[in-house]
Amino acid sequence: GSMVLVEVKEGGMRKEICQTQGDTMFSVSPDGQKVAVLCSGESRQSGEYLSFIEGPFEFEDDPWPSDRVPVAGAYPDRSSELPPPRSVLAFFWSPDSRTLLVLTGPSKADIETFDTMTGKTVEFELFRPTASFVGTFLPFFDQYALSHNIWSPDSTSFCYTGVSLGGEDYGAWVQDVPGGVGTFL
Repeated sequence: GSMVLVEVKEGGMRKEICQTQGDTMFSVSPDGQKVAVLCSGESRQSGEYLSFIEGPFEFEDDPWPSDRVPVAGAYPDRSSELPPPRSVLAFFWSPDSRTLLVLTGPSKADIETFDTMTGKTVEFELFRPTASFVGTFLPFFDQYALSHNIWSPDSTSFCYTGVSLGGEDYGAWVQDVPGGVGTFL
């Protein structure tokens, strides 16, 4: 197993946030009060799931918040009545730290947003990501999420590149949140 830790340089204190199995990627929300965790499971068959843990994460607090809220994917207690989960390709925090933007796949991407305050998920149109987006951005999304923001500064829209499912539009779209059709640029 693995674990996600927080460490404070001054004093060398460490505290465990959660334990995980398999490959794990995580991202701290811009306000530092939430952590999104993507776990691949012990094997490819066990699936992967995205969840988040809400802080605050103060070293004085004992115990720390540890309840993981399911967001997307094949999380362990997922109802069998739901449609089969899709692979989580990437996820990004909104600047206001309220919403996670989640890309699922594999060949056609589904974009959805998850409101961490209400638990509501909104799904958007399917699209085909461009080859450069799939080849250069997605494999390292957790690193790019630190330096590139696909969200607008006010968290009301996001931008993505791809090819429409009909193949006629190739380029960038701006998508308003909470829904509607994206605007082709």
